Amino acid sequence: MLSLFVCSTVHITTYSAGSKLLTVPFTIAGFKNHYYFTNWTWNLLNLSFFLNGYLALYSDEKNEWLMRIAIVTFASSAPSNMLVSSIIKYVIWDQIRKQGGNTKNLQRSSTLIHHTINSILAISEVALLGGIPVRMQEFSVAPLYGLVYILFAWMTRHSYTEAKHGPQFLYFFFDTTLPGYTTSVSMICLLFVFILFYVSFCLMNLVLQDWWILGNGLGSHLVFVVLCSTLLCRFRD
Repeated sequence: MLSLFVCSTVHITTYSAGSKLLTVPFTIAGFKNHYYFTNWTWNLLNLSFFLNGYLALYSDEKNEWLMRIAIVTFASSAPSNMLVSSIIKYVIWDQIRKQGGNTKNLQRSSTLIHHTINSILAISEVALLGGIPVRMQEFSVAPLYGLVYILFAWMTRHSYTEAKHGPQFLYFFFDTTLPGYTTSVSMICLLFVFILFYVSFCLMNLVLQDWWILGNGLGSHLVFVVLCSTLLCRFRD
């Protein structure tokens, strides 16, 4: 995680046809590396691991508020990490290959940790380790987490380049200058995807808890982790 504070990359957002925004290369460095949604979900997942580890090791008394925060952070981050891994495997990786590009950057260890291994850690936590619950009772955290990031993206749109270049976004679908209801439809679809992955993670949790389906043995849970990781993760061409 510390490497994200010192690395520097040039980012180019290709906007859709009809956009009034300029496509301007801009540098992402220092703390701005954490503006990416991928790093949001990675940091939140690590925070949830820290909180749950602290509760398990050092909390002698029942701390309901800290427990709630620990559960909500995991419930927000785990499905979102699955979303990130799915986009990398089924969209971005194939898109780069179809365009004749090089996928070496996607195969770098730092990239794999934030885009692939993140999901394996989240699934392993539920299936093999602490078994942190992701329940329908916290269903609202999925759209709320998405809304918070959308607001953040719009609030930081002038922080990447000089004022003469106009606003910039890390992701093209946040563009508010598109004609008609394009942006609104994109945001609704994005929130729906958040909800879909949250529900999927809840169902996965139910499968793990129902011994009639999977069993309570370590071997069956390990197979479950491998199968889910195979569906979500990609390490090479």
